[in-house]
Amino acid sequence: MIDVEFVIGNDVQSVFGTNGIGIFVLQEILSKDVSKGSLFGYSSEFFGAGVFLNTGLRKRDPANGDRVEGVQGKVSDGSQTVNTWDIPNDDTCYFHYREHTEANTLRLHYKNKIIDVFYFDKAKSEFMPCFNLEVDLTAGGYLALSGSSGVWDEDFHVVKSIKTMNPNKVDKSHHGEEAKKIKGQKYLETLKSTQDIMHKNRLKYTDMKDLIVKVNKEISKFMAQTEILQGVVREEITHTVKDPQGNTQTVDIAKINEDSRHIMRDLTILNRMMNYTFEKIDYLEQIMK
Repeated sequence: MIDVEFVIGNDVQSVFGTNGIGIFVLQEILSKDVSKGSLFGYSSEFFGAGVFLNTGLRKRDPANGDRVEGVQGKVSDGSQTVNTWDIPNDDTCYFHYREHTEANTLRLHYKNKIIDVFYFDKAKSEFMPCFNLEVDLTAGGYLALSGSSGVWDEDFHVVKSIKTMNPNKVDKSHHGEEAKKIKGQKYLETLKSTQDIMHKNRLKYTDMKDLIVKVNKEISKFMAQTEILQGVVREEITHTVKDPQGNTQTVDIAKINEDSRHIMRDLTILNRMMNYTFEKIDYLEQIMK
């Protein structure tokens, strides 16, 4: 498959510019002097298929009255001179491509010894069928482009790009691109969902930070009270107290000190864990902004 992107026209927007561009898919390059060719700048005796953007062949579109230019096709074995005026209507189509502000595209698709010719319809944003040519290119061929201009207001002929593609590989690539798009869309959806969840949890994180601050304050108070208690009873071994029912009990102060040290140790670890959690929440809030 071959896509030819082109521009034809002139600066004065004249209707007198004629001729055009020839696109040749040749089975063989004949030993002729093509520099003096009369068929769009190439030899009129060629061996293969020729597709011609013939700006001299024009008419009005019956649907809207706009001017349209002709595209013609011809298969030749090189034994006779090709004249575009002898090409039948079955091998001709029309669309507007001369004096167009943007580039136009012509497509040649070869399959099963048939070249299908399409032009790109800008209004419909799709390729439209033009005509087809029967030619055997099983052994391969040569691609040649040529151009010629009129004798009054000369047209410029610009070939912006030529793309050759394997349709089967193009289809696979197309599906691959679609798969990438779907994967990308799913990724964006997942990312947005994650961002929404994180945004909703920001208030929860803030509440958790406030709770940690309060817990840390209570831990500090309890640790201070424990230190005071340890200072008061440090020199006493036992202490007699009465329970709410008035019964006298002996309290082992050493045991209280030991238990309070364990409590102090556990509270210190809890305090460090709270501070670590506080730092992690700060980090999460930063990446969610």
